[in-house]
Amino acid sequence: MIRYRKDSNSKLEPVTDEMYNSWLSSAYSPVGEFLIDIDKYVGTYENTSTTNWVFKAKTLDLLNVEFKCQIKCVMEFNRFTNWEVTTSHMDSFPELDRETLGKIIWENSLKQFKYDITNIIPPSYEWKGEKAKAYKLERLSEEGRSNYGEVDDRYTKEINNVLLAYSYFNYLAYPISRKDVYSLILNPEIYRTHKKYIDNRGVRLDEKANSKIRSAISRVPKDIWTRTQGRQGGEVTQLAMDILDDYFKFVTEDKNSRNLRKESIKVGN
Repeated sequence: MIRYRKDSNSKLEPVTDEMYNSWLSSAYSPVGEFLIDIDKYVGTYENTSTTNWVFKAKTLDLLNVEFKCQIKCVMEFNRFTNWEVTTSHMDSFPELDRETLGKIIWENSLKQFKYDITNIIPPSYEWKGEKAKAYKLERLSEEGRSNYGEVDDRYTKEINNVLLAYSYFNYLAYPISRKDVYSLILNPEIYRTHKKYIDNRGVRLDEKANSKIRSAISRVPKDIWTRTQGRQGGEVTQLAMDILDDYFKFVTEDKNSRNLRKESIKVGN
């Protein structure tokens, strides 16, 4: 159960679709706190026939323990963050790390109130999306040069790599696995409803398809993305930021997308 309240004097209430949709205007950064109760260990696989969250290899009955986990947190730009975690019998589940907890939270959010994890990335950042296609086709046209100035031809050649790098960094900033990140970038649509998420389990776990994203990421030029050690794996360069600035002079964004872009996009570790 995921509950929310605006302040400590308010009553905690289960998050609903209506609540979540109302947070769009704040770029999914509502004032207040969340309390997330996890009273069963759900592992990392779902039972696709009943859509219930199930144990991966253990059950609490067999272990004869009462597992509980409560997380107090806030939501910033569609991310559950600033966790304060209280648990009992956590030592019975050593594999229940922060990454796994993060996945449990967003999977249950998707089930409870149609949480859309892809809202972490502003729509304009969609890798190979329509806006990127328009930029590539029109930016170097006579009209594009006249309206937005002269730029190097490489700006349009590298825009997909720049958007890919930014998407990769921002999804990895959320506590989910790289496999999930690859699938999110490749198939964002199937993460937007619980039914699509369950029905497309095979697509999400398709190693061959996800390897295409992994390969594309590995081919991002070094002068776009400087590799470093650590979870996020590097940082974008000044060239990438210049290309992105030019891109956003060209594309049209709505207010909420601008809010997300301005505050939530990270450029390094």
